Amino acid sequence: MLSLVIKDILVQKKTFVGALFYLVFFVFVFQSLEGNMYTAAIVAFAYLLVMGGFAYDDKSKSDIMLNSLPIKRENVVMAKYISIFAYIAIGTIAYIVITFGISTLNMYVKTYPVTLELIVGAVFAVSLLNSISFPLIFKLGYTKARVLNMILFISIFFGAPLLVNFFSKPNSEFITAVVNFLKNQSDVAIASGLLALSFLFLLISYMISVKLYKGRDF
Repeated sequence: MLSLVIKDILVQKKTFVGALFYLVFFVFVFQSLEGNMYTAAIVAFAYLLVMGGFAYDDKSKSDIMLNSLPIKRENVVMAKYISIFAYIAIGTIAYIVITFGISTLNMYVKTYPVTLELIVGAVFAVSLLNSISFPLIFKLGYTKARVLNMILFISIFFGAPLLVNFFSKPNSEFITAVVNFLKNQSDVAIASGLLALSFLFLLISYMISVKLYKGRDF
């Protein structure tokens, strides 16, 4: 299974280069995001690589080859889910190096430190996005699900700031109660809750994806 994750990374050399340039682009262009710049950049970085891996499999007919080998389909699916965390880790390291370089060169571009809270937020956002997109791909295939996933990505990417603003200005008793409850929780408790939700989303998504993938004919 680990070999499948490594395969997805090695076959995407050009995509990795493009994703790294995208991180640099993000730092320079999306200054208005301030501290949320890292989270948004990692969501986009992981999305490019996840979709790149599926695109390669679709183009090279990897599913047909893999299913002709003694590899369980659930392991093929699991490898894709594990790769999410590999991309987050690689993107985080690259982002830190890029922002450090910009700060060292005094390029008059604001950079913001990567904190544990931001990493948790990135994990949650990436997990939510892919928990929805993966079952679509394993059911329909990359090509047929591409448009739906693009709509999903744009909706979450641009809808997240609106959601943050909505909760920052609560206009109902329920939202006010939720905001007050979160304010009374420690950062550790909130981070733990978000991580728990992330793994729950991924677990449910994984079980759905396995069922759908096993039902496909190649």
